[in-house]
Amino acid sequence: MRGNGAGRYRRGMDVMRTPEDTLVPLVLGQAVEAMLTCVDASTPGFRETLRFLGLADEARGKPAYPAQVWPRLIERMARLLNPGLGEARALYLLGERYGESVKASRMGASLHGFARVVGAERMLQRMAHNVQWGHTFLDATVVPRPGGEAWELVIRPRAEFMGHAWLSAEPPRFAQGLLTFAFQDAGAVHARVDVLDHDAVGAATRFLVTL
Repeated sequence: MRGNGAGRYRRGMDVMRTPEDTLVPLVLGQAVEAMLTCVDASTPGFRETLRFLGLADEARGKPAYPAQVWPRLIERMARLLNPGLGEARALYLLGERYGESVKASRMGASLHGFARVVGAERMLQRMAHNVQWGHTFLDATVVPRPGGEAWELVIRPRAEFMGHAWLSAEPPRFAQGLLTFAFQDAGAVHARVDVLDHDAVGAATRFLVTL
């Protein structure tokens, strides 16, 4: 990542641009910090994981990090948190834990408070906005199924990032756990999220959401 001083950075819809005007996909510091609080700092292997990912103490507290850090951080934190479980289950449980961590954070509390007010269905309709809480490179589309009780949700990179060599998808089972927690916490206590298909090359996942 270049252009720290000369580039510009804003949370939400924009991404950092280098002096050469090259788009740089980022994961926001608030998302990284919420993830790191999912595992106790005394857990064996935690410090080594931070060093491996370039997130040791001296590198913490940045407003954003290269997007490539995010899926690698998820996979390693899932192993630390649930070492005795299979990969899919470990990732799902980490997604739930991450949702709780975001809810407890100062910046995430307002997002969850809003979700409780407007309800799970409205939160689902705003998913393109919601995914920007922790990333500058994600987008989402929502299409209702006939009957009005289920929706297809697709989470993929924003159009300007599609086809980039850096793309590495967020593990779908992690996203499934996070989404299930978020919808249930917003009041849809019986909400269910199923993974319909996952395109690792295109970094896109299609879910079926039932509220």
